[in-house]
Amino acid sequence: MIRRQLLRYSAVAWLPGFSAAALADKAQTITSGDGLWRLTADLQMQRLLLQDTHGDTTRSYSLPTPSQLASGAVLQTPVVLRTHKKRQSFVAAFGACSELWEISYNQQAEDIFDGLVHDYRNHEGLAQPGFLGIRRTRLAQPLDDLLIDTESPHVLGRARWGQGEVQVINLDIRRVRATFHVPPTYRVSLAQPGEISEGMRVLLLQAPPATTPVAPVCVSMTGWQVMPCPVMAQTK
Repeated sequence: MIRRQLLRYSAVAWLPGFSAAALADKAQTITSGDGLWRLTADLQMQRLLLQDTHGDTTRSYSLPTPSQLASGAVLQTPVVLRTHKKRQSFVAAFGACSELWEISYNQQAEDIFDGLVHDYRNHEGLAQPGFLGIRRTRLAQPLDDLLIDTESPHVLGRARWGQGEVQVINLDIRRVRATFHVPPTYRVSLAQPGEISEGMRVLLLQAPPATTPVAPVCVSMTGWQVMPCPVMAQTK
């Protein structure tokens, strides 16, 4: 399966006019998995707008202010929007703010506790409604290169302007579960997940075709560690 994905990615990447950056950053509006909601980043108004199927704005969320920008950050992508169909939620990251937002459109979403870790694990403190509320995860570094693992509660990302490690964030516990390092030329948002055996999932990362050809990198989606690529092993 990994071999097929590698071939398919290579074919698409060499199409005329293909741009890895454009693919990752083009959309500033995304639609929910059930098609009932639409989230738009309005950069002029500095807000995220949540609209229903009639186009009416149901919620408006203020974007992080300049005072919340990370020290030394270079703003390449102001907002990155993704949808997590399995969790029935939107995910938003900010190129110069060390936060990850999850906005659930599941009407049965659990309440949000923004206190200390033990507060929301034990349902202590003041709760905010989980439905259409912002579930914030505070990070050590901003994310503007983002990938949703559609089969688990994990989000992967890093800042393209830096050369930091890829962060693996668990949305359930709102913490970074693991980190791993790949060269800065590899785009996390273009990685391809695959299964090489029952229960063994692997993430395949390739450098953009415009760069000097380098070998693909594979990451175990169980332990979140760089591993030898199965494709490479089969070609020896």
